[in-house]
Amino acid sequence: MSDLPPPVRQGRQAGFTLLEIMIALAILAVGAICVLSTFAAAIALHMRREDDVRMARVLEEAKAEAQIAWNAWPSTKEKPLPPPVKDKVFSRDSAVSYSIRFELVAGQPLGLDGSANGAAALLTIVREGREDRPREAKVFLSRTGFNPSDLRKSWTWEAEKKADEMRKNDPSEKKVR
Repeated sequence: MSDLPPPVRQGRQAGFTLLEIMIALAILAVGAICVLSTFAAAIALHMRREDDVRMARVLEEAKAEAQIAWNAWPSTKEKPLPPPVKDKVFSRDSAVSYSIRFELVAGQPLGLDGSANGAAALLTIVREGREDRPREAKVFLSRTGFNPSDLRKSWTWEAEKKADEMRKNDPSEKKVR
């Protein structure tokens, strides 16, 4: 046997043909499209989730404001509900605003003066540029404490007042210096 190299074909050089390159590029393009569409879907999902978190923060602020308005309102039979809050801008994002509308809820207990003790707040949240798609929520409210006027109508107010006076005048309660 001789140590000669193998014969080389005449007319063809080593490498890829144009058809092989085109097939490889087509396979690469299909794979790239699949990967890019996955990234696009992930970005859309992220943006939707970010919007949901922002709306939840707005909802919490609107709920807190509705509860404060309900607690501060001196409810009477003639005016049982606070006035609505219209287009209040969210404190962290000026592109988001909310409105609050109050309504009575049947079956709620009455306060000492016969006025409503519970209500519902209808919250409407609007993002700038999406006025056609407001988000709405209904929150139930109840008074979280006594109004000063209700305190004097309490059944135990007189007894509590006497107990406070006795504590003030009790010599065992006084601190020795």
